[in-house]
Amino acid sequence: MKMNQVRSQIQSMLHVESGADGFRATFKADSDFMLFRDHFRGRPVVPGISLIQAVLLAGAAHEGADDLRLCALKNAKFFAAVLPDDQVLIDAAVVRGEDSTVDIKANLTVNQKRLAQIALTARPAPAGR
Repeated sequence: MKMNQVRSQIQSMLHVESGADGFRATFKADSDFMLFRDHFRGRPVVPGISLIQAVLLAGAAHEGADDLRLCALKNAKFFAAVLPDDQVLIDAAVVRGEDSTVDIKANLTVNQKRLAQIALTARPAPAGR
């Protein structure tokens, strides 16, 4: 399995709405999400790194970029697991830096219950990568 396949599948499960100071996105990990086969058998959960990737992909959509590359993961706190078919709401604030970076602070919830907090710095990927 290639990471680009995983990223493509995560992107297909995202819906992003941009606002002036950030974005709101929904992410629903369908029961056929390819990482469920190995994470974990018998009780599949969405890997935390997949939630971070969802924030990056949603941030790229918000910024009108093809892709964002992670520069720094400042904070990633997970309070509960995301199960198959859970609808995750991502509310994020975005601050653009002078050096073409973006700081994203995201709160993730499922059914209005706090799921995770993610803060990161990213930059647009070079063209062709």
